[in-house]
Amino acid sequence: MGLSPHSAMQTCLRVALIFAAPIGSLATLGDLQLAAILAVGSLMASFMDVFRQRRRCLPFPVLLLLVYSAQMTCFMVAMHGNVSISSSFSKVSPESGATLYPPAMPIRSISIVMAAHNEQLYLERTLDSIIGSTPADVLREIIVVDDASEPPLKPMLDKYPLVKVLRHEKRLGLIKSKTRGGNTAVSDMIMFLDAHVKPAKDWHLPLLRHMNRNYKRVVVPMIPILNGDNWVVNENAVGVKMMFDWTLFFQWFDDRNDLVPCMSGGLFGITRQWWHESGEYDYGMSMWGAENIEQSIRIWLCGGEIIVARDSRIAHVFRSKFPYTINNTEIYINKVRTVETWFDEYKEMVYQADPGALRVVPFMGNISDRLAPYCTTTHVGMVFACQFA
Repeated sequence: MGLSPHSAMQTCLRVALIFAAPIGSLATLGDLQLAAILAVGSLMASFMDVFRQRRRCLPFPVLLLLVYSAQMTCFMVAMHGNVSISSSFSKVSPESGATLYPPAMPIRSISIVMAAHNEQLYLERTLDSIIGSTPADVLREIIVVDDASEPPLKPMLDKYPLVKVLRHEKRLGLIKSKTRGGNTAVSDMIMFLDAHVKPAKDWHLPLLRHMNRNYKRVVVPMIPILNGDNWVVNENAVGVKMMFDWTLFFQWFDDRNDLVPCMSGGLFGITRQWWHESGEYDYGMSMWGAENIEQSIRIWLCGGEIIVARDSRIAHVFRSKFPYTINNTEIYINKVRTVETWFDEYKEMVYQADPGALRVVPFMGNISDRLAPYCTTTHVGMVFACQFA
């Protein structure tokens, strides 16, 4: 004999209540692993409900309370060290006070973007480390922008099916190379890396969790020092975040706060949507230098936020000297473009601290396309909290 309409409705309601937690976690956080764990608990609870009805031994509300308590415990364990339970559903970031913008669709896939100029010494070890530490169902592509390396990098990379090589026959520099790579990426998240790094196992999970709470959240990992000779990581020497003074000179620091006023610029994750919406890089900048300061200020002023994920580690080879020639005039121009675009009345502080920068202003080029198309100015206090002088 089939169920009566009333009994069928009661059964559907019980099932919906039992599976509410995994469905809710998947819809709000996009965390498949957490949803699967909660779903297993719900499935066990369903069998318990059948047994309960036959034996008439436990009221359904009591069973449901026990199930929810167990699932809440799992949820707290999964979220521990990242963000509080209440903040996961809040519209305001508990870290920075910025408005949270949950992504329309879960952030799941990753494109790695690396700019490379004559990186033959480290590139293969870097690729092996990335592929070995990142699940195949998450890592969609690795884009290597070969910035006029000699010899070209493509022959040594043909053995990597995931790698797409974009070649510059003429040197364009780090900024334009990363911009091209970022604009080529097709995944939900873009991870910019240098071509001499070694990610730790599961490095990607904290970054994805952060971005699934706020697609405007840029996330940087902890950055230990990597020995370029033996590929061994020094876990006792770790870069966290940066600050700058009025001359725009920047250096590492850590105040045990997860907010990042200024990124180092080499290693960071950003959703593809926010990469485009926030203005990518200033394409008027040349070669290398100050792009990390400009991008960091822009992200904060545009209502985004930058967070360090202390449970994600990507080791980096810090070389004793630049492997290529640096043009200080180009760096000055990049700094001046940053100042003239974003500093408003604070720019006079920069020119007082570094009078030489003022002489470069006539040569900075056109910045009209960078002026206020992306955002209104907010979080000014947060940006200038990174100053230490």
